[in-house]
Amino acid sequence: MTRALLALALVGCQPAELRAWHGAIEVTSLEAAESDCAAPLAPADPPQRYLFFAVQEQSLADVATLYWCAQPTECDTPYGSVYLSRLTERAAVGDAVSAVHDVGLCDTRWTDLDARRTDAGRVSLTFRTGSAAGVPMTEPECQVFAEDLVGQSCDVVIHVEGRQ
Repeated sequence: MTRALLALALVGCQPAELRAWHGAIEVTSLEAAESDCAAPLAPADPPQRYLFFAVQEQSLADVATLYWCAQPTECDTPYGSVYLSRLTERAAVGDAVSAVHDVGLCDTRWTDLDARRTDAGRVSLTFRTGSAAGVPMTEPECQVFAEDLVGQSCDVVIHVEGRQ
């Protein structure tokens, strides 16, 4: 059983905003860009027909994890996860930042998500990732550097339109 199926079984008793988002999105269009957050997006083929939006309630922050799926509940490994800073029945916004400092060098990765949903189930979702490797700096500077990179230096940007 995939993680998406396990998460689906747990969502029944969750708050309305979690239930509103938790489920498969049938992708009707996908646009993507690489290497620049502001680059024009170009039409692209989605890796799978569905994008499963799994939401898990956590004590510090709810977590959203995206899975590409051949069928609504036949999903691959997670595509990405974020900590949600905002979750309503119409919006899900969040990010995740990691920084590793080793021998004077900083390696960072970040991800952010901005998703909107109508009452009719139309979804518009933008997911961005970025990274920097081997940047010389001190350990205290590394985490600040990673947080400052969010939304500034992208490796990949995808924009999905679909219906849930």
